[in-house]
Amino acid sequence: MVIEAGRVNYATAADGVTVAYQRFGRGPPILRVPMLPLALRVQPLLGDVSGLHSLSPSVSVVTWDPRGTGMSDRAVTDASVDAWLADAVAVAEAVGATLPVHATAMEGPIALLLASRRPDLVSHLILVTTGADGEELAQNPAQKSVMALLEVDWDLCLNFILRAILRMDHAAADDLVEILRDEIDPDVMREAYESFRGVDVRHLISDLAVPTLVLETRRLRPQRDLAAGGRALSRLIPGAQMAQIADRSELRDHIVAFLPQPQLVETHGVFRTIMFTDLVSSTALTQRAVSYTH
Repeated sequence: MVIEAGRVNYATAADGVTVAYQRFGRGPPILRVPMLPLALRVQPLLGDVSGLHSLSPSVSVVTWDPRGTGMSDRAVTDASVDAWLADAVAVAEAVGATLPVHATAMEGPIALLLASRRPDLVSHLILVTTGADGEELAQNPAQKSVMALLEVDWDLCLNFILRAILRMDHAAADDLVEILRDEIDPDVMREAYESFRGVDVRHLISDLAVPTLVLETRRLRPQRDLAAGGRALSRLIPGAQMAQIADRSELRDHIVAFLPQPQLVETHGVFRTIMFTDLVSSTALTQRAVSYTH
């Protein structure tokens, strides 16, 4: 099954770099920080492993090709955290609405930085198996394996991500590897990961006033670290909620229960927020979530 994809749009970052972004699925949009090396071209082909199918039609996803990859400007060499943040700001401003922002794994600090530096662009944060300290995130066994393979063999690295982490079947993974070879250079991914490892935003997020949901999945973090990882992050963010989920199949229900229900109008591919109702607070999922208030 291939998910519905909107047309590719382009935003211009503050430094002049052109960033390609796209909407997937139907429903009110959330902004998702890209997961390297999953370029826009492969998003509709990822199936349920991307989380897009489970979210639509309740929620649609807007994401982008980071600079140096995919359909964005390729003739750039800066894959730093500041460059990624500039791309995120450009896309958020181009969409033209204050949106929920979703991030996972190594890309979590980008979402936290965006909410800290540009709270006018972020209505809610949804953080899945991630944290505020890049070095700590890099110690995850899956991330360590990705970095090790990246130094040895690019195709092997891509196959590991698609088959071992995303659990795609071999035939589908082989097809996507062929596409991803053209969409991202291993040097860009290497530089991005090294930049992410060096970022620590714990000192910035204690003053966040953005409603935040922290989700931990057992499949992406060892069981012994599950509660500690999510609770440590949620305690840093005032009023954050935390919940544990078995896998991505539960992702949609938690996100829909957490987010308010907006009324949106789309004009020429740009989403304009007309009105937000009160935060959904009476569902069973919300009652089960662990809330930490500071």
